[in-house]
Amino acid sequence: MVAFVTLLDDPTGRRLSVDLMRHADAPPQTMEWLFLQLALWGKAANWKELDLGMAPLSGLKSRRFSPMFTRLGALVFSHGEEFYGFEGLRQFKSKFRPDWRPVYLASPPGMRVYSTMLNVALLTSGGWRAMLFPKAPPRRDADPG
Repeated sequence: MVAFVTLLDDPTGRRLSVDLMRHADAPPQTMEWLFLQLALWGKAANWKELDLGMAPLSGLKSRRFSPMFTRLGALVFSHGEEFYGFEGLRQFKSKFRPDWRPVYLASPPGMRVYSTMLNVALLTSGGWRAMLFPKAPPRRDADPG
């Protein structure tokens, strides 16, 4: 296996949602092929919507009077590619011309905002080790021996 996508379905049978997607040393366009097959399968199974999931932090603008978290999110999106493929994920999903909809996270005020953000980061990255020490993708020109 070189790639996979996990799916979530809603109880109404209307929306099929992509949850986790991963690939390792897959041939070019493997994920595109996988998503197209998923869309065709969903259509044949009478699903009405295919939710490609989120593109975290994309769309945030760092403007003069933007809230601090908006500015920080925009900064992480534009300079955090080394830790998480923010821009690459947005570009990949944009190929399918999705209807982008904002998603918001509510949190209690004060220092609990930081705890909430940390918990989200830990959940989406796979824990402390994966968040603090992300594995660099293997170089294709590296000598396997």
